[in-house]
Amino acid sequence: MTAFIDSSVRARLRVCAVIGTVAAFGLVFLWATAASAQDRMHQITWAHASPGTVIRFVVLISDTDGVATDARQVDVGKPQASQAGSLSVFTAMVSFADDQYLAVAAVGHNGQISLPSDWAGSPPTRPGQPLLVSP
Repeated sequence: MTAFIDSSVRARLRVCAVIGTVAAFGLVFLWATAASAQDRMHQITWAHASPGTVIRFVVLISDTDGVATDARQVDVGKPQASQAGSLSVFTAMVSFADDQYLAVAAVGHNGQISLPSDWAGSPPTRPGQPLLVSP
C-alpha cells in the first residue's frame, strides 16, 4: 500500500513540475513580448500647408499599418512651428512601441478631425533623429 501511495504522489509531483515548467516558460515568453513592445518616447515631425485652419493635432497610434479605427489618439496640441518654404513644420514627443504605426490628423476650428496623414512605421535607428510623417 505504501508503494502505491508513493508512486501516486510521485506522479502528481511530476505533473505539477511539468505544469510549473510550462507556466514558467509562458511567463518568460509574455515578459519578452511585453519588453520588446514597450512604449518609448520618440520625436515625430510633420508638416502642414495651412496651420491657420488648425486648432490642434492628434497623433494616431495603431498596431496595424493604416488602421485608424482601433488607433490610440494622442493630442499633441499645436506645437510651435518652423517654416520650410510654404509648409509649417511641427515636432512633438510621443510615446509608442517600436512595432507600432502612426499618423497625424489635424483638428479644425469646427472640431472636425481631418483624414490622417500617411502612416509611418518603425522609428529611426539613430538616436535623436525624428520620425517623419508625410502629410
